[in-house]
Amino acid sequence: MSFMAIGVDCSKQITDTFVHLTADKMLIEAATLIKKTMRRSDLLLRFGGDEFLVLLINTNCDKSIYMVERLLTAVDGWNKKNAEAYGCHLSFSTGCSTYEKGCDILEALKEADPTCIRTKLERGIKLTRTKEYKDSL
Repeated sequence: MSFMAIGVDCSKQITDTFVHLTADKMLIEAATLIKKTMRRSDLLLRFGGDEFLVLLINTNCDKSIYMVERLLTAVDGWNKKNAEAYGCHLSFSTGCSTYEKGCDILEALKEADPTCIRTKLERGIKLTRTKEYKDSL
């Protein structure tokens, strides 16, 4: 099982520039996009203010790239349809860790979030492309 941390980029800027209602709508849109890219066996949790956690059942971090690719495709489509109406583009930072039998599940969970934050810091707010994401794992 793997944990994928997904952070919504620019949520503070959206809140500061527009209003909390717009930021809330963006979080709903983000959660909807994430849910659409998941498999039925996966579980989506809100992990913090603008962060989500996906439990990827029977998946390691190498295989989680397929979900990232689906998410990038979905967010590109969303931005083409909705960015102008919302006045901003939606983007995500992601991080992944894998829990293996005998490991500490809390340690595996803790690894996913810093990877997401590191990805955000390394690339700024721009959406990560697949090769860059693979290299960050």
